[in-house]
Amino acid sequence: VATPNPTKQPTKQPTNIPTKQPTNFPTKQPTPNPTNYPTKLPTNDPTKQPANFPTKHPTTNPTNYPIKSPTNDPTKQPTNFPTNPPTSEPTNPPNASPTSNPTKAPTYLPTPLTTGGGDTIKFPNPIFTPDRVANGTMFTVEALQEDVSISSLSTSTSEVGVGTIQVYTRQGHYEGHTASEEGWTLIYDQFTQQKGLDMLTRLGPFSDDQVVTIPAGEFASFYVYTTKKLRYHQYSNAEGEAVADDGSLRLYAGIGLAYGKWEEGCGVASPQGDGECKFGPRVFSGSLEYSLSSTTTSTTSATTISTTTPLPFIEFSTPDRKGANDHKGKGIMFTLQAKQNIVIEGMDIVAKTNTASDVSIYTQSGSYDDKSLTSDDGWTLLYDGSIPDQESKLYELDDFSEGVSIAAGQIQSFYVYSRKGLVYTGSDEEGTAYGEDSSIIIHEGRLTKKRFRKPLHGSGKWAGIIRYNID
Repeated sequence: VATPNPTKQPTKQPTNIPTKQPTNFPTKQPTPNPTNYPTKLPTNDPTKQPANFPTKHPTTNPTNYPIKSPTNDPTKQPTNFPTNPPTSEPTNPPNASPTSNPTKAPTYLPTPLTTGGGDTIKFPNPIFTPDRVANGTMFTVEALQEDVSISSLSTSTSEVGVGTIQVYTRQGHYEGHTASEEGWTLIYDQFTQQKGLDMLTRLGPFSDDQVVTIPAGEFASFYVYTTKKLRYHQYSNAEGEAVADDGSLRLYAGIGLAYGKWEEGCGVASPQGDGECKFGPRVFSGSLEYSLSSTTTSTTSATTISTTTPLPFIEFSTPDRKGANDHKGKGIMFTLQAKQNIVIEGMDIVAKTNTASDVSIYTQSGSYDDKSLTSDDGWTLLYDGSIPDQESKLYELDDFSEGVSIAAGQIQSFYVYSRKGLVYTGSDEEGTAYGEDSSIIIHEGRLTKKRFRKPLHGSGKWAGIIRYNID
């Protein structure tokens, strides 16, 4: 029977289970001990002892012992002890935060190469910077004190992406054997995930686990080719000159082959005025993995000779390069200002597609004036070549004939001309900065209809890529 009147005051807290009838008065105190089973509603304060059954969600802090299955979310604090034994080699530089899922492909670091029980050892003295681009590089190595067996190599590539890499070899020197594969043996031919500028691309073992054995005192040559672009070092002395050795293997300066495979990029296929596609001297930028076979013992060891250094080469791409679509002008004159000491090494331009054209690039110190638009007096020619008929608007050019040094705070003018027309973004704010990075600022420039002739009204934003180094 219900009480005739409600209680005078409500209880301070609701009971866990509603009573059939309200009590006349609230209870004076809570029960002295927590219940054995969890209540249907949470209590205001935690129990003094853990419940008999686990909670449905992970706890705020990690448990003292590992659970049999992982929780849905990581714990907020690390475990008290490290994971199982550390890896034998460190991974390449860690990313800022861990990935959510494991990568689909293995990391690019080479696995230890074992030949006769010895692991690969990194040659500890980096030497050459990969500062030039082409389809392939050709070089010679010499075995010094002992027979050498080369089983793999790594190479510097120009961009990230999948492309075919092929490796050919021949005993002796390559001179007289650059025109075709005659006299060469193909030892590697695979689609390869190329790693670009930041890291070497390791090929793994040569096909069918082949090795290139070079007797002590003898020579062997290699031709590394890709359908993408390789990077190597432009050497200042002579082709065929010894450039590095570690006491067991000696590397000689070779050549680069551009615009195609072998010498098929020479002649009419070459954008160079002289039809050249072979460039030297060049130095292979990468590493060779090899083992030594002693003539006095049966033991073997494995070594890697490395010829790379961290890359100082920087590319600045103008803003909205891909969106540029104006093309009335054939030449554009603009200025760069250096934030720190730099050397401009080359440029890639945006021009009309499916149109072969002659291209010239000039420079002069300081800012240009109106007279500069109609005369080449005071200008230095940096590049004079041609571009092929292609689908892409971005045309990759060879490096300048000489680097352009710009001191911090100084201004340098450039004039880029394509006989068939450039592609740029039209504007009317000449001299206004429209792009920058940590080293350079680029300003809007003036347009011309002809080479150093017929200036156009308005201004334009040059579109392309600037390659430079920190001086």
